[in-house]
Amino acid sequence: MLVRESSTVRLFLFTMLLVLAGEPLRAQPEETPEEVDPSEETEETEEDIVIEAEAENNEAYIRRKAPGVIKSDADMMDIPQSIQVVPKQVYNDQKALTLFEAARNVSNVTSNTGLVNGDALILRGFNAQFYLIDGLPNAAGIAGFGPREFSQYSRLEVLKGPSSVLFGGIEPGGAINLVTKKPLGDPFYEVELSHGRWDNNAATADLTGPITEDRTLLYRLTTTYRKSDSFRDTVETERGFVAPAITWLPTADTTISFFGHYQRDSVREDRGIPPIRNEVVAAQRAQYEADAPQFV
Repeated sequence: MLVRESSTVRLFLFTMLLVLAGEPLRAQPEETPEEVDPSEETEETEEDIVIEAEAENNEAYIRRKAPGVIKSDADMMDIPQSIQVVPKQVYNDQKALTLFEAARNVSNVTSNTGLVNGDALILRGFNAQFYLIDGLPNAAGIAGFGPREFSQYSRLEVLKGPSSVLFGGIEPGGAINLVTKKPLGDPFYEVELSHGRWDNNAATADLTGPITEDRTLLYRLTTTYRKSDSFRDTVETERGFVAPAITWLPTADTTISFFGHYQRDSVREDRGIPPIRNEVVAAQRAQYEADAPQFV
């Protein structure tokens, strides 16, 4: 009897193990969250996550793209070259009137004071023999011509190093690209009047917008007039400048632009007071001696 009972008990236990092993495991039911009445939501649940982004434009102090010297829409941080961009907003706030005044925002750039032309710059210790205007080569300095009127440009791009050979130059210092103002599809009108010391008066107008209703023909007109005296007697400067531009958009993938500018300067060069008979004589600060025949 004991043996049978033992065998019966063992058989019963073995049967229960088989039943338990064959039965699939069941997950515990998840607790369903309580439904929340929308009217009872707190202010925190009603707040949405908003990601703000600002498109790159000329009104910003920092630009991350320089298509004129990169020849692509790539970010400057992804290019293994030293590139700096000075947008219009920077030199407008600084009231920069010349290329050198705007280029002072770029490291390793200085003025070549040995030349009369104020556009002559030194980049990384080497003279800039030519500039780029909208990516096309242009003479850096022309004897007898004054500095370029800087109101016609929207930004300044500087590519440093021997990469300037990509644009046909051999200067190891780099390349400087001046980007002109382009016609816009939306009307924009700006007039600026200024007055400074020594009767420095200036008037600048910038007009742009569509010519046709379908905005396939656009225009832009930039004009400037400046006149100024100097602390030096008989030294005066006068400038008249106008730059028209027309853009035609025959198709969505085609842009044809025509640019031109006319600049007239009336300037008396002021080289300071030269030494007379190998001596530096005392002279008034306002004295103009450029016409003196006796100097070394």
